Amino acid sequence: MQVHKLMDIRRMYKSLLHSQNNIVQSTDLATACVCENLFKLSYPYGVISGKEDDFVVADTVHEIMSLIALKIVPEHWKYGATKDEIEPIVRSIELDSESIIQQAIQKTRDRVQSEGRRNKPLDHNFEYDIRDRVYGILTGLTRRIMKKFECPNRVVTEITITNVSKFHEGTVDAIFEYQDKQYGLVDWKTYDLNPANGSGKEKWQLLANLLLANYRYAGNEDEWTNCLFGSIIFYEGAFVPRLPLTEKAILKIKKERQFAYDMLCGFNPKPERPDFCAVCDIAKTKTAEECYRYHQESYLAKIGQIPADYDRVRRFTLATRYKICRERGETYRHKFVISQMIQEYGEQEALNLLEYAKIIHRNYRFEKVVDGIENNSESLVYLVKKDSADKQFYLEPRKIVRIIRKEDNIPLLACVSKSVSIHDAKPHILTVDFRRYTALQHSIEQLFYGDPNSYELIVIPDEINLTRRMLYPLHKLHRLAADIMVPDFVFDNNSVTSPSSINGVMNGVRS
Repeated sequence: MQVHKLMDIRRMYKSLLHSQNNIVQSTDLATACVCENLFKLSYPYGVISGKEDDFVVADTVHEIMSLIALKIVPEHWKYGATKDEIEPIVRSIELDSESIIQQAIQKTRDRVQSEGRRNKPLDHNFEYDIRDRVYGILTGLTRRIMKKFECPNRVVTEITITNVSKFHEGTVDAIFEYQDKQYGLVDWKTYDLNPANGSGKEKWQLLANLLLANYRYAGNEDEWTNCLFGSIIFYEGAFVPRLPLTEKAILKIKKERQFAYDMLCGFNPKPERPDFCAVCDIAKTKTAEECYRYHQESYLAKIGQIPADYDRVRRFTLATRYKICRERGETYRHKFVISQMIQEYGEQEALNLLEYAKIIHRNYRFEKVVDGIENNSESLVYLVKKDSADKQFYLEPRKIVRIIRKEDNIPLLACVSKSVSIHDAKPHILTVDFRRYTALQHSIEQLFYGDPNSYELIVIPDEINLTRRMLYPLHKLHRLAADIMVPDFVFDNNSVTSPSSINGVMNGVRS
C-alpha cells in the first residue's frame, strides 16, 4: 500500500505539465485588475518599469517595518490614541528601533556596493529618505489603526501565502492577529509619499491579499467572518476599505486572476481595455509608450503591413516569451504536488509520505546562527537533526529550499516560512543561507523563536522565479530589431502617446 502511494507521487510529478503549475502573484493580479493590457506588458512582453533608486529605499523601509512591527510596535500600542499622543508614540517607536534602522541602512549600503549594481553611489539623501518614510508609515499606522483597533496578540510580517487550488500566491507585509482567530491585514506603501490610490494597483493588491488571508485563517478565501480590516498604510495616513468586499470587487479579482493564469499558461486570452487606464490615459510615460507600440505593431501585423524579415524576428521573440511563461510553472511544481497529496490523503499522512519519498524533510531543528567573522557571512544558520542517529541526507549545496514553521490549524503553504539557499549539507548539520542580514534577523524573530524542540520545521524544495529577468532581454531585442529594421514604419519615438491614438489602434485590433 505504501509503495502504491509513493507511485502516486511519481505520477503527479510526471503528469503535471509546466503550464498546469503556474500561480498568479498578488502584485501581478493587481496589475491585471488595473488593465489587462498592462499585465500583458509584463507577461509575456517583459517590459519592466520603475526607478531603481526608489526601490532600494522602499525595500529598506520594508525590511525595517518587517522587524519593528513584530514586537516594538505592539509594545508601544495605544488603543484610541488622540491627536496629541500620535507624535510621542511615533517618536518612542523610532527611538527603540534606532539600532534596527541603523543596521538596515548600513547593510543596504554595503550590499549595493558589493553587488556593483551602480556606476554611482546612493543618493546623499538616502538615509534621510528612509528615516522620513519610516516616520510617515508609523504616523499613518498610529493615526488610523492604533486609534481604531486594540493591540494585536501577535504580528506576523513578510509572510508568503500560497493557495494552490486557486492558483494564487502573495506576500503580505503584515498581519495583526487577535483573539478568536480574528485578524487584520496591513500593506506598507513605501515607494513614494503619495496617498494610496483607492482605485489603482495598491487597492487591488490589498484586496487580493485579503483573499489569501481568509484562506490562511479560515481555509476559504470567501469567508470574511473574522477579517477585521485591511489597510494600506501610506505617508501619515491609511486607506481602509469597507469590509466585506462588494460582490462586484470579488468577481473582478477572480476574473482577472483567471485571465492572468491563462496568459501565463500560454493560452493567450484576448485582453480587454478598461474604460479608463490609469497608465495610458493620464500622461505620456515609458510604460504607456511601450503599450502603444505593441498594440500598433499587432494591428499592423494583422492587416499584413509588417515587412517579412522583421516579422520573423517578431514572431521568434514572441514565441520564445510565451514558452518562458509556460515554463515558469516549474517554479511551483513542488507546491502543486504537496498540495494535491494533502488534499488526497490528509495533511499528516501526506507529510509522512512526502518525507518517506525524501521530497520534504522534517528531522531538523534550529541550532544557532553561524559566526559571521569565521565564515565571512552574516546570514548563515545551522539546522541540526533531531535524531542524531539519522545519518542520511538528500539535500545539496546551492539548492533553494523553503523552511516552514508548522502552525496549528493553518494550511501548510500558508504558514510562516522563508526561502533560503543551502550553503552546506552534512549527515547531521544543514547550513542554510538567508542571503541578507535583515532576512536572518527577521527569521530569528518569526521562524526560530522559542524552544527549538517545541515546534516543527519542514523543509520543502523551492525555486527562484527568474521569469522577468529572462523576458526583459527578449523585449529589448524586439525593440532593437524594430528600431533598426523598421525605425519609422512601426513606431515614431517622437509621437505623442494619447488616449485617442491608443484607442484608435486598439479598435483596429478588436475589429
